[in-house]
Amino acid sequence: MSSSKTILIIEDEALILRALSEGFTRRGYKVLKADDGEAGIESIEKENPDVILLDLILPKVSGQEVLQHMNENKLIKKIPVVVLTNVSDGSSLKECMDLGAKEYIIKANFSFDEMEDTIKRVLDGNK
Repeated sequence: MSSSKTILIIEDEALILRALSEGFTRRGYKVLKADDGEAGIESIEKENPDVILLDLILPKVSGQEVLQHMNENKLIKKIPVVVLTNVSDGSSLKECMDLGAKEYIIKANFSFDEMEDTIKRVLDGNK
């Protein structure tokens, strides 16, 4: 993957945020980080990343609210979002997909390699 691809990771768990950031950086991505939904929205608007990894349970503004904000501002159409969460109920999945998320990953069920494959697939499909 080209180093020109930028991932914004919006995740409030510091260990997960650091591990994802280090993993994607090692694989040649430019990584932006936000540890709450409000900071995530600011980063989306300022940095215009190529793809977003979004947790749902966040301080200040939830992941669903981030998706709603992106929809209202027409950002969801140009920036693909991969939801990365441990919320595994069907209603959250449906809500996120209805709001425009491209993929919905349950953290506990995916390896880093599978996550990167998902990111690559979403980026390739977004061209």
